[in-house]
Amino acid sequence: MSLDHLSGDAREKLDDACLSALMEEYLGIEGANLEGETLRLNSDAEFRYPDALDEKCLKEIEAHFANERRRRRLQTLRKLGNAAAILAVVLLLGWAVLYSAVENVQLSTAVLFKTGPWLLIPAVIAAAAVAVTVVTLIRHKKEAGRTDK
Repeated sequence: MSLDHLSGDAREKLDDACLSALMEEYLGIEGANLEGETLRLNSDAEFRYPDALDEKCLKEIEAHFANERRRRRLQTLRKLGNAAAILAVVLLLGWAVLYSAVENVQLSTAVLFKTGPWLLIPAVIAAAAVAVTVVTLIRHKKEAGRTDK
């Protein structure tokens, strides 16, 4: 069968299909060979790893992934803390602008301080969040400085 009549694109697609079929057949043969080798090595008593080494490796792997999970959770908490601190700063700045510009806000704030000082707790939490963010940023800058050197 002559393939001379095929255009360049059709010829290229046919070549790709043939190569793909050959690779699939080769992978099937190699896969069968590797499965046979795996069965042979698993049944060989001299090749098997000691159980203590196997347990040690599994513990090491589990510890690594536990550290990764812990690191990702802490990173998420840091991001949430930073977002909360930024939100608190924006809200406090907005309140400060309103306080300086609107007389009703000044009067409402004065009444709030007289009637319910316990309502200041959110402001204290926001200030703590800002402090934590500043400390975290300073720590990250110091760590970045250490790794650069």
